[in-house]
Amino acid sequence: MQPNLIPIETLIPQRPPMVMVDSLLHCDRQLTQTSYTIAPDGLFISNNKLSASGLIENMAQTTAARMGYLALHGSGGTGAVRVGVIGAIKRLSVEAPPDAGNVLITSVDLIEELGDMILVKAKVECKGQIIASCEMIVSLL
Repeated sequence: MQPNLIPIETLIPQRPPMVMVDSLLHCDRQLTQTSYTIAPDGLFISNNKLSASGLIENMAQTTAARMGYLALHGSGGTGAVRVGVIGAIKRLSVEAPPDAGNVLITSVDLIEELGDMILVKAKVECKGQIIASCEMIVSLL
């Protein structure tokens, strides 16, 4: 099944207005990519720019999309999308808050997976430039 044809709401537990990803572009065990067009009336918008908190949430939801996709469509998947929480953020860098209306391409690269916890390296690109990155631990509840 092509990831970009799967409705994102089936892969993540968040619901509007908290959804910070539009579509799953790619997903395998190692790399996941999503896209998101920044809504001008979104929760994390201030002065027409997406805040650092919004960028962090976008990276976390990309990780959630990975976990949901593999749970539903991966070999050995559980068949259920579970709620996750951010356990830790390290090496956070936010270079430039993007304007509303821009498209973000977010990638998470697996570093380690242990049971219900996953450690990823995440980055957000806008107009071909990396604008945010971090290492993130997400734990499933």
